[in-house]
Amino acid sequence: MIKIEITRNTDETKITINGHANYAKSGYDIVCSAVSALFQTLCLAEKKQAMADSYFELSSGYSSITINHPDCTSEILTDAFLTGAENIAEIYPSNVKLYEVKEI
Repeated sequence: MIKIEITRNTDETKITINGHANYAKSGYDIVCSAVSALFQTLCLAEKKQAMADSYFELSSGYSSITINHPDCTSEILTDAFLTGAENIAEIYPSNVKLYEVKEI
């Protein structure tokens, strides 16, 4: 199961992805590929387009991005990632869970 946790407040946005989808064997897992492609696009677009200070980590079974003082572009990119992740979680509920925590 892939668990995606998003924590947002005015000072920081953090997305953490843990686990494996286990939809198919490694190298053939379309669910894992979909989540990975969305997340890597978010990370690359954040570095290229946004003005916010961000850093990310990508590894097998664990990935994260932290965006300090997210700007408007960061918010749009994060919302786009969430839209895709929510859709994947709806289609493959046994393989992906999305947890969104909004802090004040």
